[in-house]
Amino acid sequence: MTIGGRIKQARKAGNFSLRKLADEIGVSAMAISKYERDQDVPSSGVLLRLSKALKVKVDFFFRPSTVSVQLQAYRKHAVLGVKEQEAIQMRIQDWVERYLEVERLF
Repeated sequence: MTIGGRIKQARKAGNFSLRKLADEIGVSAMAISKYERDQDVPSSGVLLRLSKALKVKVDFFFRPSTVSVQLQAYRKHAVLGVKEQEAIQMRIQDWVERYLEVERLF
């Protein structure tokens, strides 16, 4: 996964909109959108602010993605919205990637 994909993953996991994240780190929503689509690369200062706002370590943006997670819909009429489902899916993917990374160490 690219840096842009990781930014989008962290944003969704943190349940941030483009505008809310942009306001939080002091850049435009268009800039965040360009980062997520890999049309622009964030500076080191922006990456530091992103990691602080999204509560992830900076290395998260550079870590390769090794897992793809698809949520199963067991209770289709539950009150969990699409944004919440995406946030859960992104958090699960991050946890599984970390777990597999630790497994490889042993």
